[in-house]
Amino acid sequence: MGRAHCLSWEGSTTALEAITAGLPCAYHLDIASAARSATRSKRVEKHAPRILDGKGLRDR
Repeated sequence: MGRAHCLSWEGSTTALEAITAGLPCAYHLDIASAARSATRSKRVEKHAPRILDGKGLRDR
């Protein structure tokens, strides 16, 4: 499985490949840690703009 397999929307694969190796892992861990699917969906929506901008989970 590729590292972008769980985060797929238009432009997401390119954006995830553009950021450093540890950043997609941090996003994956944050999203996967949610117990409810609704929470996971909200986290994906929340993180999408940051991923597309090439920012890490904890970057300001």
